[in-house]
Amino acid sequence: SNSKTVGELLGHYMAQRRVDLAAGALASKTFSDYCNELKLFVNWLRSDTPIAGLKPEHFAGYVTHLIETRKLKAHGRKRIIATIKTMFRWGAGNGLCQQPNFGTAFRSPCTTREALRKEKARAGIADHGDRILTGDELNRLLAKFKPSLRAITLLGINCGLGPADIGRLRWRDIDLENRRLVFPRPKTGNMRVGHLWKKKVKAIRKAR
Repeated sequence: SNSKTVGELLGHYMAQRRVDLAAGALASKTFSDYCNELKLFVNWLRSDTPIAGLKPEHFAGYVTHLIETRKLKAHGRKRIIATIKTMFRWGAGNGLCQQPNFGTAFRSPCTTREALRKEKARAGIADHGDRILTGDELNRLLAKFKPSLRAITLLGINCGLGPADIGRLRWRDIDLENRRLVFPRPKTGNMRVGHLWKKKVKAIRKAR
């Protein structure tokens, strides 16, 4: 295990993730994200780099790459750092390698509202986090949206669904005839039942 390279670890890890994908324990989009991000990391590091030789400066260098080259904000960096750490921890847990010292720079960035506000301020980006649209403003936006975005926006407003919820939504969850949405919460499995507005049903039909 001491001579294992990052490329070899990636091969073993993705083989296990393919098993999870086939078993239905992993979504295809999640699998694709893992594959893409881990390949980018291994290519940046060089696939023949021994895991035993990894030091905090390697990981700190990749954080700099994510910020300066890929221009990723806190949420994007947090997701990638978690993905990379998970691979190494999986490898250590299965006796393939020793877990490297990630160092302090490879910690997940804070993504609280205040932290994101400060990040925007440092980058000179206007913060509209407290902006609340009026009904008239929203109607004017909806009138300009394409059918799919109009349906998505109305779902969020009508039933309180977030982007991840809408991404997991299936046609079987929507009863257009009875104007009902029955959708289990992903983490708890508790059912959510929403009454769909006529405007919402019309938008969904058009988007579909």
